[in-house]
Amino acid sequence: MAKEGNAGFEIPADMRALAEKSVEQAKQAFDIFISAAQHAVSTAENQSRRKGSGRTCGEFRRAEYRLVV
Repeated sequence: MAKEGNAGFEIPADMRALAEKSVEQAKQAFDIFISAAQHAVSTAENQSRRKGSGRTCGEFRRAEYRLVV
């Protein structure tokens, strides 16, 4: 079978620009989410140290990892 299905197929410039913008926005949203998750874990670690809850940094890092993965 010849691969002629894509012959002459072009993506319009406007469509390509829209797709690229969407990908960039998705990357920014993900970065914001990761930053917020890291901030939340950091805040929880600091509060637990002040209150002496007994939780270790490792426990909070594992929780952060579960948020990301």
